[in-house]
Amino acid sequence: MVNIKLLSLTTISFLIFVACGSSSPSYSSYTPASRPSSPPRWAGIILTGENEQLLEGTSWIYNSSGAIFIHEFRANGKMVNRVTFENGTQGSSNYTWQREGNSVTIISNDGNSLYEGKYYPETKKLMLDYELSSGHTGHLTWDLYQGTSIVSSPATPAPTTVIIQPSSPAQTSVTPSAPNAPSLRGGTYGLSGTKATISIASVGKAGVINYVTTDGRRGIGSYGIEGNRMTISMEGYTFVYTITSETSFSGNGETWVRTGY
Repeated sequence: MVNIKLLSLTTISFLIFVACGSSSPSYSSYTPASRPSSPPRWAGIILTGENEQLLEGTSWIYNSSGAIFIHEFRANGKMVNRVTFENGTQGSSNYTWQREGNSVTIISNDGNSLYEGKYYPETKKLMLDYELSSGHTGHLTWDLYQGTSIVSSPATPAPTTVIIQPSSPAQTSVTPSAPNAPSLRGGTYGLSGTKATISIASVGKAGVINYVTTDGRRGIGSYGIEGNRMTISMEGYTFVYTITSETSFSGNGETWVRTGY
């Protein structure tokens, strides 16, 4: 009986020693969890449209460097956007919108962009400031699309209840040509430190680009050049750059340099 008790105490001491030793983690097999990517800045926000009809049922046009954007305000805060490039490529996306008085708010369906601005009944224009999740900002002016009607704004009484848009939509103003602007050469342009590229086969006043985004997505967009001002439209967004030489352009904190054909 004495030997059994001693053996039990020895066994218990050994088990305690093993348990304490096993509490230390094995760092050689530890893999840290990857940090989840941040969601789009305005993800999940659904806007409700308007409580009295003004914009609902109307379409608006925006021309940008060979691409035509048509924006349709629909019921319950739904907006359908359609884009047609000069090479015939088409696409569409759904946004959500809201109007209070003459103030208008629009959010892209993926939550990556926010548009805020006003409807001006005197000129029948929508003037918007936009911001992307990345922090990029800009300005847009939309014109009432040919053949659509808009109810008079409650804030601006008019003798009739409907104002008809003239037969041809107003065109977006363009910055005058800059003197002695450098002529950009055709080829492939890269963004330093990334795998993003923009390819322009032949440079003119406007045309088509092939692009690769920083995360490897490929697509077709468009460009337009006026003087040393260059606009590029892709994935539903328009970016403005300055042509700095025959082989480079920059803007929005980016510098694109020609890497070859």
